[in-house]
Amino acid sequence: MRLRLISLLAAALSLGVSEGVYAAEMPVKARIKAPVHKAPVYKAPRSVEPEGPTGFYVGGHIGGGWSQSEFSDPRGLIADSVYGDGTRGFLGGVQLGYNWQFSSLVLGLQADISFTNMTSSALAPLLTTTAVRNNTKWISTLTGRVGFAWDRMLWYAKGGEAWVRNEYSMLDPITPTNAAATATRSGYVVGGGLEYVVAPGWSGFIEYNYIGLSNKTVNLPDPVSGSVPLGVKQNIQMVKIGFNAKWMALQAAPWPRW
Repeated sequence: MRLRLISLLAAALSLGVSEGVYAAEMPVKARIKAPVHKAPVYKAPRSVEPEGPTGFYVGGHIGGGWSQSEFSDPRGLIADSVYGDGTRGFLGGVQLGYNWQFSSLVLGLQADISFTNMTSSALAPLLTTTAVRNNTKWISTLTGRVGFAWDRMLWYAKGGEAWVRNEYSMLDPITPTNAAATATRSGYVVGGGLEYVVAPGWSGFIEYNYIGLSNKTVNLPDPVSGSVPLGVKQNIQMVKIGFNAKWMALQAAPWPRW
């Protein structure tokens, strides 16, 4: 009996020692470390268009303008020059251009033409029966643009050459004088605006333009006197709203098939 008890105790002791050795040989699990918190890195927002403003575009515009003319007599028969009463007029037209983007800097070239009905007229200071008139038919500009792009917006300034088609007239029922002529004049244009991307490849804009035309003598053919010279100095102010569509957007548009 005693021998049996001693055998059981020895077996239990042997089992405990073997379990301790096995536990000592088991690999220790690595401690789970808390994630390291990193401050978020700020990134400037990008345009909704992956390529940004870069590329060729076409579009249309409408708006309003105001023209003022200063009339003078190169022959010196009229003592002083006279300013015409400028009238506001509607305008509408088309434009095309190309943009290059360098980070946030955008450079571009644009050509446009606007058809309008702006007029400026006056009575001569001494010959009050003589009415002179300047009617603007169309305005075209070729400008360079420089802008700053931020997300969907493009702020820009522009400047370049302008061409204006005018119809001049001089009417006096007493003299009598009934002279008229058309001429295309060149001058400078400066302005600026804001363009906003409304969808990939499509944008809307609003801009202001100032056009200055130096003094020029226009000869008006007259059936009675033969020719009447008229000096005209003109400036035009315009506000335009419109849209631009990039060439790739036009190609992808669902145009109707006839």
